[in-house]
Amino acid sequence: MEKWVYFPIREDNGTIKLVITQLMKLNDASSNPDEVYDGNYKTGEWEFEIPVKKLPTKQFALVEKIEVEGVPMRFDKLIIAPTATILQYSINAIQPEKNLSSITFDNLVVNNKKVIADLYGGAFIDAQEGMDWSTYQAYFEPFFGKKPKEVKAQLKEAFLTVEDPKIVELDPSQNYPQTFAYAGSTITIEKVEIGNPSKVVISDDNIENRTYETLNLGINGDENIEMGMKNDSVIVDKNGNKYDPIDDLVKYEEIEQPRYFVTKYDISLQSDKAGEEVVPKRLEIYGYNTTKYLNDVVKISLD
Repeated sequence: MEKWVYFPIREDNGTIKLVITQLMKLNDASSNPDEVYDGNYKTGEWEFEIPVKKLPTKQFALVEKIEVEGVPMRFDKLIIAPTATILQYSINAIQPEKNLSSITFDNLVVNNKKVIADLYGGAFIDAQEGMDWSTYQAYFEPFFGKKPKEVKAQLKEAFLTVEDPKIVELDPSQNYPQTFAYAGSTITIEKVEIGNPSKVVISDDNIENRTYETLNLGINGDENIEMGMKNDSVIVDKNGNKYDPIDDLVKYEEIEQPRYFVTKYDISLQSDKAGEEVVPKRLEIYGYNTTKYLNDVVKISLD
């Protein structure tokens, strides 16, 4: 496959020389998107010279601070480039029980003009101020207009990691399944067995009103074991419709407010010493991950 590499314009002014050698005819009569192109081409040579001017990138300091799900967040900088609008922001990274691992935006409104967020546009920049704050950038459509006087950001998703430790003792000699309560849900220990490898299976397929989406867990703490894991999962939309992430041919971005729930953890345990069996002694849950959908519009002041 041929790979295209794009470079920015180096000169302040220039000319794009465009040569078109083939045109494809459109079928205006068809209402089916797959039949828009009727397969007919017209060949020739059409030459164009398009003058271009390199526009500068402008940066504006921001001074707004908010809280998202109880986690402090601040807006640092608005960068307006010819190809994108970039919102730079920082998240407080030292919350003892809850960490805002990332956030997404729906749009920015700059001088009453809406620019839509790039669905996959975002990047971690760095950690600063003694690692207390983590800085990110979110990318939006280009903005063409006068110097920003007013900026509004519509928040979309908050991805949270919650610290909520719990230890559950395991005993392969006991009869399973057994259940225990966690984060408002009932989790089932389906199986605990010693073998090569040993196995622990836990499940929670009651996802209605479930607080957590995925668990952060381990077995036997710091013992020298190799832990493998296979998961069963389901995607649930805003209206409670379920999608199999493997079998359903659906694009994730087309699902309205999707949440990704793990319903089963099939954990295998193997010692780093050859021939030594691992005895599952305790299930250690460190916390969980969850997604919150937001509809907040934040008015951001420029410095």
